[in-house]
Amino acid sequence: MLGKNIKKFRENKNIGVNELGRLIGVSPSYISAIEKGKKTNPSRETLDKIAEALEVSTDRLTGEAVSSIIDSRLKELGMTLEDVANKIDPDIFDWLRHIDNFIPGEWGGKDDIAYTWITKVAEVLGLPGAQLRAALARQEIPAYDGPAQTASDAFKDFSDPLPKIVNENDPINTIAAHFKGKDISQEKLKRIEKFIEFTLREDE
Repeated sequence: MLGKNIKKFRENKNIGVNELGRLIGVSPSYISAIEKGKKTNPSRETLDKIAEALEVSTDRLTGEAVSSIIDSRLKELGMTLEDVANKIDPDIFDWLRHIDNFIPGEWGGKDDIAYTWITKVAEVLGLPGAQLRAALARQEIPAYDGPAQTASDAFKDFSDPLPKIVNENDPINTIAAHFKGKDISQEKLKRIEKFIEFTLREDE
């Protein structure tokens, strides 16, 4: 599944094997080997780089994202997302279509409804509720693709220490100013910004 997913997302972005290899610093033959299933255990670092280059989460590549699990089960059952929504509540169809963009914690403490919905989706699809709830929880801030991070972990890739003062009224510009001129990807900066915003909300 990993290789097929990488190929699918790569082709969706109109990125060739040569270009993807160049973007992440590996040979095109290495990318081809992963896509063909000949290389089945690339490192987490490599997967993270591929995911960033293709602008998807690592869970989407590995098939562990909640949307990937749902899509796979829908194919097995010959159902559509709309079929699932209609069995639960037609109003959740749009949420299901954009579930990859849902980040627990952004609904101001009202996330219980999302976990209720995803449990009902699991029931309709004949999947363990815990499986979909766990996949949804992995989308939480700040750990978009992995285990929860501390503030220090979020900044450990940088030589400068954590900013000692974060302006609560303008956390984004505070962080942007701190890393001005540093070699940092926009994706990493966005994740740090979201982490800071989330932390400030939790402290309120």
